[in-house]
This record gives sequence, structure tokens and C-alpha cells, in this order.
Amino acid sequence: MPCKICGTELVFVGQWPGSPKCPKCDSLRILDRSSALQISRERLEYLDQLFVQSMRKFNRDQLIGHIVWAREKYARSFCEEYQFLEMSMFVSYSHLIRRLMAERDFSNLVVANDQSTEQLIDLYSTYLGHRNEDIYLQNGFAELMAKSPFDFSTLTLKQKLSNFVSVCNEKFLPIHETYANNEIYDEAAAKRKFEEYSKEREVMMKSSKRTSSVPYSPQAFIHQNFPILNSLYCGLRKNEIYAEQTFDFASYKKASISPSKLMDLVNAFPIFTDKPTIVEGALLRVEMDKIFDGNLIEIEKALVFNQNNQETFPLLVELNDQVLIPHRTAYLVFAFLHPFLHKDLFNAETERRSKELEANKTKLAFENAGFKYYPNLIDKKKATLEIDGIAIVGRTMYVVEVKAWGMKTFFEHKEGQQRLERDLRGVVDGYKYSTIDGQPRTERIVSLQEKIQFVERNMEIWGLDPRDYDSFKGIIVIKDYPPINEYKGVRIVSAQEITKFSWS
Repeated sequence: MPCKICGTELVFVGQWPGSPKCPKCDSLRILDRSSALQISRERLEYLDQLFVQSMRKFNRDQLIGHIVWAREKYARSFCEEYQFLEMSMFVSYSHLIRRLMAERDFSNLVVANDQSTEQLIDLYSTYLGHRNEDIYLQNGFAELMAKSPFDFSTLTLKQKLSNFVSVCNEKFLPIHETYANNEIYDEAAAKRKFEEYSKEREVMMKSSKRTSSVPYSPQAFIHQNFPILNSLYCGLRKNEIYAEQTFDFASYKKASISPSKLMDLVNAFPIFTDKPTIVEGALLRVEMDKIFDGNLIEIEKALVFNQNNQETFPLLVELNDQVLIPHRTAYLVFAFLHPFLHKDLFNAETERRSKELEANKTKLAFENAGFKYYPNLIDKKKATLEIDGIAIVGRTMYVVEVKAWGMKTFFEHKEGQQRLERDLRGVVDGYKYSTIDGQPRTERIVSLQEKIQFVERNMEIWGLDPRDYDSFKGIIVIKDYPPINEYKGVRIVSAQEITKFSWS
């Protein structure tokens, strides 16, 4: 919502979501878009150069080995000690391993140890944090604000790093609310939720110690752990750093690797308490031949990350014919692979829960807002015309369309928000958009406008009298928070928002 006084778009200052403030009325030092992007670009270039200078002092393979072990210890803190897992740090480890493998010209001047490795990881994490902020700036979800007055022509790099902070604007609010709805939180809120899921985590972690003799089915695993899997699946695809540059599992899908066999492979080797598990590459390949069916060349290409194979996720990292076996890192990948490789089962569980949204959550929300609510009905003469629900307040009747759409890849990019907006408009206009074999497809469907007309002419199906109503409108209820709130007179809300509005 814009400022009520001057109409300027609000920003949120402080710990997100913070307090909404007007840049103009509150005299905030908000930079124009061109200046903000220039400073952001220069900060990224400086931090990248600083990282490269620090990185080149090490022995590359020794450094990669330490980072793989640091990532494994971080994963163990989650799996075995039930400590909070900050996903951005897990991304930093994995992204850094890929980056280092692609680099050259190391000087071997600094010995990689726990302290020196941690310092480099912190530096790279800071760099990635600024890249995420730059994505928000590039896509119009954030602004750059100065802490104190400045002269742009005399700014130093130190001042550009210290005197400017990124603040999210109103356009980011539905994204933030959607993250919370999918249990993707900022650090403080995530820690609170982490404690709430203690029992669920214990059940989930038992699967990490499974062997092939333990009964297991991906369908049951997805059903039991859906909230955690959904938050992982949504959170690890939210922007290009996550979805393309870090967690790209296309090669796993191509090689038809099942998550359970991945765990069988890593569990074929012992896990040590205070040191990493390292095996000969040839021995790993012997075990792969025992466990996996299919094209072993494709399977190895998917699972083993090395100098000659840098396109896959860096899970089993090979250095000088030695492979590091990260047992608990593999388990996090095992969990994430379920919605990715067993997508049909994951979609079925999502659909089942969406029916619960339609039947229960939406109905309860309308009733709590003072509506009379009539549940879904399929027109027997026209099976394609399904009315999800009818909500009545006073002499106004709303025809309800419920959409439990999940988060899409690149949700933090404006193109992702634009696709969601397009799909919502399509519900009203009667178009369904999809992509088949990389080609966009538009399909004609029954529009919400047509459903409104049908209900207006046939409300006796629900036992309603046309003389009792003056107005007939449409409303779309979606699982998450919409980028637009209205289209052609149709309100678009999340189920959580229904009780917030005045409907009389």
C-alpha cells in the first residue's frame, strides 16, 4: 500500500518486516534506481576481488577438502544434534566448492585449517548475501538507503559498503508472507519454528540411518515430512543462485537416480566422529556398480563432482582420485530429492493438501469473517464446470475459486511474480498457461466470469433464492500471498487474509 499522504511506495526499515515508512514523508535517504544499482555492482565487484585475493593464497584441493568437511559438520549439527540449519550457509558452502573447482592459479602460501577456512567461508557468505540483495534491487523488490548524508562524487568503496543498507519495499511483502506460509523464515523466526518441529525432525532423521533392509517408501516419506520437504523445495529454488548455480539436480533426474539408493551408496562406507570419510575413487565406483542399475556413466556423472565434471551438484567431491563421503550432507540431499525426483508423488500430496485447503481452511476463514459458506459443487451436466464454493455476506454472493498453487522456481525474480500474476488473470479470463517440452502453451478453460454467470442463473442448486441477492462477484483464494489484489472486479486474497477485510 502506498503512503496515505503522498502516495509514495513504502519501504520497511529495521528487522524484516520492520516498520513501514514513507521515504518522502519520513525523510529517508533512498537512492534513485540507477545510483543504487551502480553502488550494488561496485560493492559486488570489490567483495569478489577481495575473495579472489584471499582464495588464491591457498592450495586449491586442500582448501576444497576442508570446505567439504566444514559443510559436512554443519549438516551433522542439524541431523545429529538437532541444531538450527541456516540454509544460506549451506548454500555458501556448496556454491563455494563449485567456484573453487573452476578457479586456477593458487599460490599455496596459506595452510587450510579450521580457522583460515572459516574466515574464507564468512567472506564468501558476505559476498553471496550482497548478491541476494542485488537480486532484490534488480527486480524492484528493494531500495538502497543511506544511513547518513553523503556526496556521491567522493564516495569510497568503504563508505559504499558501510553507509548503505538494502531495505525491502511493498512489492516484497507478498513474497515474504508466502515464504512464511511455506515455513521459510528469517533466522529469528526459523529458530522458533525449528523448536516446534523437534518431534518431526527426530522421525525424519531416523531415515538417515536406514539400510536397504529397513522398509521404506518415497510416498510415505513425503507424506510424513511434507512441511519440511516443501520448505526445502521452495527455499532452494527461490532465485538463480540457489536454483541454477547451486542446487541443480538435472543430472540426477537424467540418470534416474533414486534418493534411497543414494543413501545406500554413502552408507556403504563407515562414518567417523572426528574426521571425514575418504575413499579411493575406484572403490566408490565398485560400490556404485553394485547398487545402481542403468547407465553407470550417467550415474557417475550425476554423483561425482571433480575437475572434469563440474556441472553437477558438488556432493561426492573427488580430489586426486580420492572421494570425500559426506554422510549427513547426502541425507539433506536425499530429503530434497524426493520432491524433485518423485515429483508425481510430491504433487499428489500437494494436491491432497490443497483439497484440505479448499474444504476446510477456506470455509473456516469465510465463516470466521461472518459469511455463510456453501462448499464445492460439480455441475453434473457440465463436468468441467466446478464451483469450489459460494460465500455470502448480506445481499452479496461471491463465487469462490480456490488455488493451492505452490511456489515456483525463481520466485524472487520479477518474472516469477509476473507469471503468477498472469496465471491469476487467466483464472478470471478462462486461460491456463503451461510449458511443455520447453514450449509455452495456452489452454482455454471455463473462466471465473462464466462460473459467476452460471451460479447467478442456477443458484437453486444450492437451495438459494435469487430475490435475496443484489450483487454477484468473484473471489480467488490462493494458498500463498498474491502479487495483485484485484482483477476485473475479482478480489484475490490468501485464506489468511479473508478475516482482515471489511466485506459488508
